Amino acid sequence: QTVVDAQFSIPFSVATIIAKGKLNLADLTKEGINDPEMRKYINLVHVHVDDEIEKNFSRGVPPAEVTITLKDGRTFTANAPQKGHRDNPLTPADMRDKFIDAMNFAVYPVKEGAPEKILDMIDHLEELDDISELVKTYNDAFIK
Repeated sequence: QTVVDAQFSIPFSVATIIAKGKLNLADLTKEGINDPEMRKYINLVHVHVDDEIEKNFSRGVPPAEVTITLKDGRTFTANAPQKGHRDNPLTPADMRDKFIDAMNFAVYPVKEGAPEKILDMIDHLEELDDISELVKTYNDAFIK
């Protein structure tokens, strides 16, 4: 019902990923949680605790197993560690996308091209004379 509910909701997250292919910060807004495309999947997501996984991992961040059953009865199961887990790390492209997504939800609007400029500086840290150049570029990235 609320943005905070969505942030901690497995059905919301899974429904959004089914509908859109991924979950971004824009999905965790009032508009995002009311997106009709996602809403048509949310009641189809059912969550339960797998006793075997729970027994083996307890609260040590167990893997999640996702099984999708189609209308024709076929099922597809995935149980890979979530993206960002040490066994399934983010790629450099994933990290760039997450950074740009986060910058677009900053308190102040971001200047055009600023996230890419910051990322380019990070990619070439060894070429900076002083790390304060990066800090200044970051501070100047916002329209205040």
